[in-house]
Parts: sequence; structure tokens; C-alpha cells
Amino acid sequence: MLPMDRHVLAVRRGRARPLPYRGSMVQSGIVKDPVDGAVAVTHLGLEGDEQADLSVHGGVDKALYLYAQGDYDWWQGELGREVPSGIFGENLTVSGDGISDVRIGDQFAIGGVVISASEPCEPCFKLGARMGDQGFLTRFREAGRTGFYARVLTEGEVTAGDRITLEKAGDPRNPTIAEVHRLYVQGRDDIEGLQGALHGPDVPDGWREWFEKRLEETLRRG
Repeated sequence: MLPMDRHVLAVRRGRARPLPYRGSMVQSGIVKDPVDGAVAVTHLGLEGDEQADLSVHGGVDKALYLYAQGDYDWWQGELGREVPSGIFGENLTVSGDGISDVRIGDQFAIGGVVISASEPCEPCFKLGARMGDQGFLTRFREAGRTGFYARVLTEGEVTAGDRITLEKAGDPRNPTIAEVHRLYVQGRDDIEGLQGALHGPDVPDGWREWFEKRLEETLRRG
């Protein structure tokens, strides 16, 4: 669970803009710049933030994306080069180590906002484009250092330096962010794990449908 002594290192937002990809350009909102001062947060995310493809990004279940500085530090050691905070497109860079042990439904107060952890970040090809290496997508998934998306339960403002405090622990039937990612990447035939994830009352509809489909296919194969 996210410790009580975390704080926001940076608040980031950005408009969709062209991103180089395989000799052409694609629109993407992954490039996000740090913001000075307070930023309004609504149920759809930071005011002034934008996503290019709303079919897979944004919405109430992905209103905010949080990533830990400790994971960036790990990536720098893993890749042997600088990996600047914000390059993965998060809205809030938070202090401390990885945050994948957060449980879906865990609620946190940040400044005047209350959020609820909703799901891991499973990136598309645009992260590879941002990193200049499509092979990075596989490394990102295998590392399990996904950060997490969050719903906004109480609108308000956030500022760099705000403390992050646990308001309410999620239902223990909810899987952790790490468990959802494990099932997606390595445990697609894990009947017990898929069944357990389906018992989580706060699992987003899209993930619930995916778990049901995977479970049905696995049971049908015998």
C-alpha cells in the first residue's frame, strides 16, 4: 500500500502533439510538461491536459496517471542512461519507490483532491515512440513497474509538493495493480487468479470484461 509519507514531486500536463513514429508523425498526449502552481482537477483529469486517442486513453477510469520517482531511478540503472521523470507521460510524479502494490479502490487525498486507484498502465506503441525504441514496450511490461491510473472522486486542485495520504483502503477482494498486470502479461491462463480478480467490486468494466473472456477461453480449452 502507498506509504503515508509520499508527496507529489511534479504535476504534468500536455496537449496532443505530433510524435515521430517510423518515419511519419502520430498525434499523442504522452509529452507532458511540469506545471508551476495549483492545477484544477476534474473527474476527467487535469485541466488543460489532453489525450489524442480517447478510445484507449483518458476517461473517468484513467483520469490521472501516477508514476514513482523510485521506478525512474530503477530504469536509469537498468538502461544505463538517463531516464527523465515525466517521459512515460504521467500526470503526477510521486516520491519514493514503486507503487504497484497499491490495491484497486485504495483512496488517497492529494491537496484538495481525492482519488481512487483504478488500473495499471498498459502502454501502446506511443511509449516506444517516445523512448525511441519499440522494444522498450516489452521491457516495460516485463518489469512490472507500471504506475497506476486513478479515478477522481473529489474534484479540487493539486500542486507540486502536496502530501499524499491514505483516506480509505480498498476492498480486500480487489486485486492489486501488480496482480492485474501479472494476469495480463504472464497469467492469462491462471484460472484461480482470473476468478479472484473478478470478485473485486471496484475492478473497471473494461478489465472485468477482459478477465471474463480470458477465463472463458481458458476453461473451454480445458
